[in-house]
Amino acid sequence: MEPNFQPFKEPRGFIRLLQWLFAICAFATCVDYSGKFTFDVQCQLPNATAGFKYSGVGKIEYPFDLDQEFVFYPDPPNDSCKQPEIGLIGNAKSEAVFFVFTGVVSFLYATVMIAVYLLADRQYLDYDKAPLLDFLVTVMLAVFWIAGASAWAHGVSTLSTAIDVKEWLPQEQVCKTYLCSNFSYSSVSKLVISVLFGFINFVLWSGNIWFLYKETAVVLNGVRFGGGSQAPQISSGGSA
Repeated sequence: MEPNFQPFKEPRGFIRLLQWLFAICAFATCVDYSGKFTFDVQCQLPNATAGFKYSGVGKIEYPFDLDQEFVFYPDPPNDSCKQPEIGLIGNAKSEAVFFVFTGVVSFLYATVMIAVYLLADRQYLDYDKAPLLDFLVTVMLAVFWIAGASAWAHGVSTLSTAIDVKEWLPQEQVCKTYLCSNFSYSSVSKLVISVLFGFINFVLWSGNIWFLYKETAVVLNGVRFGGGSQAPQISSGGSA
């Protein structure tokens, strides 16, 4: 088969290329994120003239299962300064996994359809069920994108709260017992960008619905748009 680039000069093909690209951007920026926060603990021992300072560290990575993430204290200088691990509050695993699932499925589907447009577009157009199936899958993925992006936006808000250690750590026992200072934490701007990519994908997938709808054989009483032919008209009245 000779490659046919004509479909990519049309909206349905060009938008499919954009869907392929932005699907990669969406799930890649999500799974590639790794954030952490640190803080110092000043441990003052009884009857001691000087205290000990050591650091606490917390990490946040995909799939963002905060129930399994803990603040830990590497090698405190004195056993009396050891503190129990602190579990992080909140959970964004389900939102992240669904968002990435939508991105990966969209990427794979766009890859398949790009190959079909490139190598078998004539057969695609001749077989009426192919454009209809393409249309239905695109509608489904558009719904997935708006649901996934909205849920992931909420998940990023949860992660932003969890990583902003200076807001919640002072309420923990370690900082009530000892002096905590020098709070630092990673930015979640990369995750915000992934949310933006999610909504861009929704616009692309929903925007392509109309162009695929025109390719189905059942539009306006069976007339295929752009096909140059129309279904025969049957007169409802008799001859005069």
